Amino acid sequence: LKTTMASPLAARSRSAMGWPLSLDATVALLRRRCELIRYDKELDASAVRAGSAMPCISILRFLFLSYSDLLTKHVEAQGILFWDEMPDDELMRGMLAAWPLMAPDHAPPASLDKETVTALGGGW
Repeated sequence: LKTTMASPLAARSRSAMGWPLSLDATVALLRRRCELIRYDKELDASAVRAGSAMPCISILRFLFLSYSDLLTKHVEAQGILFWDEMPDDELMRGMLAAWPLMAPDHAPPASLDKETVTALGGGW
């Protein structure tokens, strides 16, 4: 399997998941999805290509803080709060807590923290 991923870990993660897109196609898809949600920052494509999770963490932060007042109200009604200066680890704990509200038929990952996400590299 030939891959354009930056690291062997990222390549293994991608192939294990069966991700059908090349890295360039993945970046293009991510850019398009960011346009659709009116993401208000430039996607750091070079960081995505290098296997960094940080651009995606920024997008997730946007989704939970700015994308939808209805989403915010829905999770706040369940006692799950998100705020601008929220540390990444707390953001991810909040996302795990909100997961059953948004995807009740899909179990969340066993653990989700900044280090775990960053260790996955381009495979997530």
